[in-house]
Formats: sequence, structure tokens, C-alpha cells
Amino acid sequence: MDAPSDPVRTPAKNRTLTAMTTTRAREALRLVPNALTVLRIPLAAAFPFVPEDWRLWVLGAALLTEYLDGALARALRVTSRFGRILDPIADRCLFGAVVVTLLLDGSVSAWELAALGARDVLVAAGALWVVARGQRRLLAQLHPRMPGKVTTVLQYAALFWGLVAPPVPGWLIALTFGLGVLAAGQYLRDVRRLQRKS
Repeated sequence: MDAPSDPVRTPAKNRTLTAMTTTRAREALRLVPNALTVLRIPLAAAFPFVPEDWRLWVLGAALLTEYLDGALARALRVTSRFGRILDPIADRCLFGAVVVTLLLDGSVSAWELAALGARDVLVAAGALWVVARGQRRLLAQLHPRMPGKVTTVLQYAALFWGLVAPPVPGWLIALTFGLGVLAAGQYLRDVRRLQRKS
């Protein structure tokens, strides 16, 4: 004869099981935004080698992952330190792949490339300086600011322009350069603030 179930323990077990299931589901969801970010890296690597007619589609798909990874991370509340570090790396890989392709095609000149990428060069130099000082953990504490986000939008607007109807207009390059320098300045100021606190 089967022993009767424990009416006290069964609800507790159910709650424990529900909590475990929720935790596992949350951990699985945490992987989705990071997976989208990682996907941007092979798309960037493939960009210079795809047929010219495919470039807009590849760039569009990569930028869609850029939007979705952040939107999903915020909606699901699964932001992670790994994602905060990987996202700008994936962005720089994509930007670099597109501008080098446009440079080799003659769609942008070397000085235009330098102006469009000024923010990234300055930020990379600042990050290397932080790492060289043994303060790499500070990088994970930095958060994107509005000038940096707008600079990224302008950069990709310039890249789309270079793909669709080159050359890229001078006003767009100048605006991207100016805002990029401002964004880099804010980044370096935030680094100095964190260094003084540490």
C-alpha cells in the first residue's frame, strides 16, 4: 500500500522545483543577447568577402543583432559583465571590416576613414592605457553615454551611404568626427574618475 503524500512538504517541493526551473530558464535566456553579440563577429569577418550585392544585407543583419542584443538584455533583465565587454568589441570588429572594405574599394579615403574612426582609436588607446596600468576591471564599470551612441549611429549612416551612394558627404564625416571626439573625451574622463575612486 502506497504511503500517503505529505501535504506539508509537497507545496514546498513544488515551490523549490518552480524556483529551480525559473533559475534555469533565466540562465538560458541570459545566453540569448550574448549569442547575438557573438554572431556579429563572424558577420564582420565575412563582410569583406561576400559579393558586393550582399553587403547591405550582411551589414543590415549585423546591425539587427546590435539592436536586438541590447533590447533583449534590457527586456529580460539579463545584462551581464561579459556582454558589456563583448558588445563594443563586436561593434569595432564590424565597423573595422566595413571601413576597410570601403577603403579598398575606393569608396572612402584614408583621411575620411581616420575621421570616422577617431572615437574608436582614442577609446582603444585609453583602454590599452588602463590595461597597462593593471586596472582592467575598471573597463567593466564603464557605461555607454549618449554622445557615444549617436556617434555609432552616424558612423553606420556614413557606412551605409558609402555602400549605397558614394562618396560619403563631408558634413556627415565632420559631424561624426566632432561628436566622436566628444564621446572619447567623456570616456576618458569617466576612466579618470574611476581611477581616482579605486
